[in-house]
Amino acid sequence: MNTEAKQLEEEWVINTPSTSFRPRPSMSNAVNLKLQADSAHHRQRGLSHEAIPFVPKRKSEDRKADDTLETLCKLGIAIELIEKLVDIYNTEKQLTTKVQKSAASETRHKAMKAGLSQSDDPVGLIVQCIDILANTSARDDKKKMLDDKCVRTIGRELCDYLEDFIYSASKTTAMRLIGETLPDKETALIVLEEDGNASDNVTASETDLIVFQDVQSEDVATPSSDATSKDEVTSEVITIADLQRSMPDKNTWRKKLIKEDHQTYLTSFIEEERGPLLLCMCLKTFKLPEILAAGQPQEETGRRLVQLLYQTHYYLEALNCLETLRMVDQFSFEDLAFPLFKSKSTATTTCIVKIASFGQQMRDAVLAYIDTQLMYTLNGSVGIVSEERLNAACKGNRKLTLLPDLHERRTQKDLANWGVKVMDMHAIDHATYLFIYLTQRYVSLRWLISQRACQQAEENDYSIEASSNYNGLIYVLCQDESLKRLAVKEFMDMQDPYAAPYFAEKFQQQAFYDHYLAMPISQRVIGSIPGEQNSRSRVYLPRRKKAATGETAIYSLPQNVQLVIIDNSEGLVAMRTLLRQSRLCGLDTEWIPHLAKDDLCRTSLMQVGSELGVVFLMDMVKLSGFSDGRIGFDGFSGQEPEPGIQQQTFEFLKDLFTDQRIIKLAYDFNGDITMLAHTFPGIQNVQMQSFLDFANLNSAVDEQVHFGIPKVKSGLSGVTEIMLNRILNKKQQLSNWEQRPLSDEQTKYAAGDAYCLIETFYALCNMNHPVLWNDALGNGSGSL
Repeated sequence: MNTEAKQLEEEWVINTPSTSFRPRPSMSNAVNLKLQADSAHHRQRGLSHEAIPFVPKRKSEDRKADDTLETLCKLGIAIELIEKLVDIYNTEKQLTTKVQKSAASETRHKAMKAGLSQSDDPVGLIVQCIDILANTSARDDKKKMLDDKCVRTIGRELCDYLEDFIYSASKTTAMRLIGETLPDKETALIVLEEDGNASDNVTASETDLIVFQDVQSEDVATPSSDATSKDEVTSEVITIADLQRSMPDKNTWRKKLIKEDHQTYLTSFIEEERGPLLLCMCLKTFKLPEILAAGQPQEETGRRLVQLLYQTHYYLEALNCLETLRMVDQFSFEDLAFPLFKSKSTATTTCIVKIASFGQQMRDAVLAYIDTQLMYTLNGSVGIVSEERLNAACKGNRKLTLLPDLHERRTQKDLANWGVKVMDMHAIDHATYLFIYLTQRYVSLRWLISQRACQQAEENDYSIEASSNYNGLIYVLCQDESLKRLAVKEFMDMQDPYAAPYFAEKFQQQAFYDHYLAMPISQRVIGSIPGEQNSRSRVYLPRRKKAATGETAIYSLPQNVQLVIIDNSEGLVAMRTLLRQSRLCGLDTEWIPHLAKDDLCRTSLMQVGSELGVVFLMDMVKLSGFSDGRIGFDGFSGQEPEPGIQQQTFEFLKDLFTDQRIIKLAYDFNGDITMLAHTFPGIQNVQMQSFLDFANLNSAVDEQVHFGIPKVKSGLSGVTEIMLNRILNKKQQLSNWEQRPLSDEQTKYAAGDAYCLIETFYALCNMNHPVLWNDALGNGSGSL
């Protein structure tokens, strides 16, 4: 073999001195990775080394320990550049703060940008690096030298580096790389001219002249005197528009820098079935859709890329690639969705939503498939769903192969969540697909019933009255006939001797209760799939973890505080009059939790506490002007709203929020404002004045400056525990806040949440807490 042939056979090896070879290496630097200069996969492409010449790895004595990314890019040694990037990746994994990671990323980005600017072939260098990464990811798990996350991260950054270089390269650099030369007189002198006075001592032979004239000047001043000799050259005057037209467009540079050889080299990865993820990352940077998209010369190769991504379980990347290559219509619902439903990928939810976005036909196919699968979990002989509804559902659904783990409740929950997410994205009523709706509601129902049982065990009180908070939510949730039967079934499965007959009577399901009670336990199945899971007896439920509060007492509302319910315009006027005398207001709101109500949730109650010893309970069910979906546990749905009451309430809230004289106190009020906006559009745009959010207490404390100022725990109860030595009883937080009248427990809980803010404020004043000197409270510290 001659010398030249030996050089072509030279092996490039990535060696990390600190890492020894093992059959299954850990996630560390690349180990013993061999890439031959003229290896088989290079020859298969039919590309010459002149097209994308590879620079061999230097000998150890020629290398320097302090070689930077900029140096390696300038030298064009791809194998050493990958080594360096891997070392940096492993080093940056040890960084803990975002500031450190951001600084390291910025430093690396600047070095790569500077290095690519000095490289003779920056595009070819990046292609070589991607080739090396594709080689590592193409090996099986036992021989893979780099973990997938490392390959993905470095591959994405390489494309970002090249993308940024192309769009920020100077004109000189771009001209040099594409083999063009700049004009002899490229640099222009910009002369600012006023009142016709030109700069002196500048000749036209020295440079082109750009003149900015004053608007009143009509003549262009020349650097010469009155007359110009025939030997002198008249200066050329150009405008900014002329200069901009002479500058090459960035897309023009891109087309000349990224050549067909680069694209062909990368697409050959598909034939070798290696690096599909890396190739997907390169689509935009290397303009690969120009040759791989539908209708292009290598359309079949693009289709094969999508298939490879699916085979290697990169589902989301495959769907994005499918959309980029405009091949959505070339794949059926079965091709795209079936692998996802059978996989345990963490990105399944995103992928299902993505598939549903590929047109109405694909969306309907996704929802119909999920609905049909869930139908088999509710079509059993128990009779949860009536025969009429089952027959109507079966007409539009076809027979299909059931998922192997459909009997597991976790799978049913996932399917229902996917379906609900798709319907929410496309504004489809949940009731349109019956079994998705029932399953999603059934999941929430099981959680409520299990939490109810845990509360009873903690309080050692199993009476119906002791669980009134959860009873109300169960009533709100079970508006459908099938859900009412499922609630009775759950109480019987959990062996609750009081709740089962009570709710059977409330829901008018005594016939179902008797029928289910008479059935043998082995036949109590609600679906038609084997291995169905039933709820365990309540005695086996895990106990909820209690917060360690020690001997801390429960907060109770002071006896002299009065509660006033505001539910009409006259009440708003009286409330406004009293608040004119107040300087402090504690604000809080309550609403039905989303898990209990499928419709749009709105604020049900707003509490406004005053230091004058009164707490106003604003009945938002009536003050909002909406009566739809407002159903209480006692069956009371509310009267017709008072005309114009919604606008009057909005104006009252706006005036209260913007009144600088009154200091408003709350805890994490952003969520409350968002919920209020569902009823009062525009309230989120009102700028709150003189406002203190107790969620920011800790951020105002500097331990090195404010000695003796304690930090509070999370939640409003955590604040009162530190500041008042009292904790809040949050039992009524999860309850039906739309029932009318509210229970005594609900009104006391709601009023306490608002008034404790005022008492906490006084405690902050006594310790001179630094949060009080925030200018956002009004006129600075003087307002306090």
